[in-house]
Amino acid sequence: SFEGLPLVPGSYPISENPDVAQFLKEGTNCISVVDDKNDHEVIYNVSELIDIVGGEPTHPSRDRNSGYWDMLLRVIKMRKIGQNKPDKKASNKLRNEMQLPRRWSNYSVYQVGEAVHDEY
Repeated sequence: SFEGLPLVPGSYPISENPDVAQFLKEGTNCISVVDDKNDHEVIYNVSELIDIVGGEPTHPSRDRNSGYWDMLLRVIKMRKIGQNKPDKKASNKLRNEMQLPRRWSNYSVYQVGEAVHDEY
């Protein structure tokens, strides 16, 4: 039975652990909890989508060569850009970091951060 936090490898996938899914949805401030087997908004096979995008994300480990640490450094770099130059035009400051959607062409760095803050 589910004991609460911290979640452990056996807590996943949450679609096979209804107590975990319910806890995350009702007992936390998680912005988005996706139960891929029981969510009416999920219209694609999640396992197939994970394979299409290159597999599951990396996770922190003691291995300094793990890809996770390079991705974390990129997040830190982006965060510093956001803190140091929040009012600068994103199309200039983020040019080398990410491709922006056309509708964000006039967004500031701060506005881009706000647009994606609950996604990462």
